[in-house]
Amino acid sequence: HLPTSEAFEKKSTELTSLLSLSRLISSVFDIRELSEAVVNFSVQTTNADSAWLETYSTQPNGQREVKLLSPKNITSTDIQILTGMNGSSIREALVSTRTLLNIQKANTHPLMDQVLVKKKKIGSLIAVPLIARDNLVGGLFVAKGIEFGFDREDVDTVLTFAEQAAIAIDN
Repeated sequence: HLPTSEAFEKKSTELTSLLSLSRLISSVFDIRELSEAVVNFSVQTTNADSAWLETYSTQPNGQREVKLLSPKNITSTDIQILTGMNGSSIREALVSTRTLLNIQKANTHPLMDQVLVKKKKIGSLIAVPLIARDNLVGGLFVAKGIEFGFDREDVDTVLTFAEQAAIAIDN
């Protein structure tokens, strides 16, 4: 079973993106520029339709502050619908479990907003916590309009980008 040229091209893009991200992390200290690169690389390597990155910090009063960074091909309104603080949202699930959320069939998932699903904006979604030194510093969200849009390689690639982003944000 030989790899196709498409598989070879995808792997080449993943490696090039990872190398570029590693170089960027060591030389850029602007959070916006860094988050934009992480989001763009995630969309490019997985052929996703949209993505965004969030950072989390805890205020002195105990409230969590969320900063939305670099939304690509999705509006902040749609992100707010998906990640609203209603206790059963994707963001709350990501924060409470601190583990990867891999939603491959959005139309039957309880955390997904069905209005966005019906508009074909979200068919599948990966949400990855950004953890640095055991602290949750943010989340990386990548979405496709089709169901079962992410294979294992896509998930692994996004996990790698998330790990790099968490280290950079922490620094």
